[in-house]
Amino acid sequence: MVAGFAHPFLTFLLIAALILTLFTFQTHAVLAQGAPITWLIERVDVGQLSKTDLRSLQAPSLVIDSNQQPHLVYSEFFEEGPPSRLNYATRTAQGWITRTADLDGGASPSLALTRQNQLRVSYLDIFVATNSAKYGQSSDGVVWASQLVTSGFNALQSSSDLALDANDQASIAVGSHESISNRIYRMMLAVQVSNTWTVQPIADGNGIAPTLAVDSLGQTHVSYQSSRGAGRWVVSYAVLANGLWLTETVGDIDTTPVVVSSHIAVDAGNTPHIAYTNRTRNELVYASRTNGAWTRQIITGSVDALDLVLDEAGLPHLAYIEPTTPHRLVYAFQTSPGGTWISSTVTAGVKDDPLPPLSIALGPTGLPYIAYIDFTTGDVRVARLGQAVYVPVVIH
Repeated sequence: MVAGFAHPFLTFLLIAALILTLFTFQTHAVLAQGAPITWLIERVDVGQLSKTDLRSLQAPSLVIDSNQQPHLVYSEFFEEGPPSRLNYATRTAQGWITRTADLDGGASPSLALTRQNQLRVSYLDIFVATNSAKYGQSSDGVVWASQLVTSGFNALQSSSDLALDANDQASIAVGSHESISNRIYRMMLAVQVSNTWTVQPIADGNGIAPTLAVDSLGQTHVSYQSSRGAGRWVVSYAVLANGLWLTETVGDIDTTPVVVSSHIAVDAGNTPHIAYTNRTRNELVYASRTNGAWTRQIITGSVDALDLVLDEAGLPHLAYIEPTTPHRLVYAFQTSPGGTWISSTVTAGVKDDPLPPLSIALGPTGLPYIAYIDFTTGDVRVARLGQAVYVPVVIH
């Protein structure tokens, strides 16, 4: 019995909290000590099944629920037959189970969980005459219901990103290239109000690849690429406060738009954090905004893809692809606010693809999971740190 606690139930709660804390910081302790790191990698779905099977798997989006169960959505494209569909996968005690979530479109999916571990996803149907953004819902991963969010945008290099607020109401950022030759771009924010959607431009509407987060006050934060003229492209930040968009420049990226999107996350104190790559200076940059100014750190050289997530302490965790030969999938985290970064190579041979080829998520114990597309096989795979405590839950 813990000294000072005579009540058995209080003792149990304290011990449970201590155990959870130890697991939460296990990732930091193991990597910081330089101990051998084991990444457990599993295949979720097979890429090209045969030489005549002209299909590809793209754009995985991963979340981990409060029971430590992973959930994954990704796009499946066909050169012949149905143009694309949205697939869902989860891991049970028997292994990975995959299902079709939508036969009519599934590009650029973004997955989120409600507080009750229900599944929500945004994605694009880019093979219809008007092109449309959709929103899907499921309580069990088996039965999915979808609804139209908005339509009528150019399908070329379009994207979607989903975030839920404290009441599980959805916000979706949609970006598209309306005309590359004339450098016309479009960004829209769709906000769920009961079962309807309100749609408005993000900031001035002229930008590409928006990613978003919603803070505890219900404010929407967006990072995106925008032009400043004269061959200067930057990562911009916008926040929607009291119905007005406030915008700032975070940092330069190149003389033209870059394929690698920036990624944004907001911590418990409503501070925005953004990761992006600067092609001009060959840098992977992590930036956070405090006291009205952006603080930047250079983590490594420029990368071919990245994703960002924050832990409960507000510390950033990154997954990114280094443009080495072969391409390497790397996990990195910051040891303390403003502190150093520690990295670990997950695997080599990951796919170098202009579409988002990876996604990172943290389980309730704080340990990382990364979904990615294997370069050689085209398989969808999930890597998790070998020290993770995995508790499978079967979906009936």
